[in-house]
Amino acid sequence: ESERKIVMQITSRENKRFKLWKKLKTKKERDRQGLFLIEGEHLVEEAFASNWVMEDLMVREGDVRTEGLKQAASKRNINFYVLPPALFDEVASTETPQGVLAVLKKPSLSLFDQKAASLLLMVDEVRDPGNLGTLIRTADAAGVDAVLISKGTTDPYGEKALRSTQGSLFHLPVFQMDLVTMADQLKAEGWLLVGATLHGMDLRRLAVERGQKVALIVGNEARGISAALEQKAQYHVKIPLFGQAESLNVGVAAGILLYHIQFQRKGSN
Repeated sequence: ESERKIVMQITSRENKRFKLWKKLKTKKERDRQGLFLIEGEHLVEEAFASNWVMEDLMVREGDVRTEGLKQAASKRNINFYVLPPALFDEVASTETPQGVLAVLKKPSLSLFDQKAASLLLMVDEVRDPGNLGTLIRTADAAGVDAVLISKGTTDPYGEKALRSTQGSLFHLPVFQMDLVTMADQLKAEGWLLVGATLHGMDLRRLAVERGQKVALIVGNEARGISAALEQKAQYHVKIPLFGQAESLNVGVAAGILLYHIQFQRKGSN
């Protein structure tokens, strides 16, 4: 089988592909193209290990790992580009880039097999990309099947959110959708919807049956869950605070709640 894609040097800012990569730093262009940029060895390794489609792999000229990455790209028919340091640093977002970037295709909604899922995290209007990344990473650790985010939630494919996921974005699907409509659908299918709110019952009173399908809803850092979504939840729970803090970070709160739910769903073994 002939290797269709070859190594390309890019030396000009006028190059069409280079211009596209720079544009992918904006949400508007990521949405338009259905593509996003990742940066750094760890994320690129996680992307390689997943079944996501990688279109381009770019390295900084003179990097010692170029040969290994070139072979990996060649095996999978991925376009491989070598960029001079000045151009590479223009596409990279971090202060001290690691010398490797990639362009990936966003996954399609068909990846979400609702029938096979049994634990979901619904994220309503979380605006901070670091918080969203932490939520995705926490959901991955807790065994969540998919993360569903509202239209008003920050873009999971933005550079800061991606970095905060530590590669977990490649382990479970994240989809943006109308959560209120989705909540109705889940309830009709026998799911239990649990909303994290400040006026809910003490988490220690939440009893979830073994094997029960559960969707946990967490909300905006300042306002919490929207009223429309809150009405859909059968249970409202809060985490008791034993110290002086007024509230918990949304990522930390989701972690406590998801593990509590999982321990009960899975039983003691």
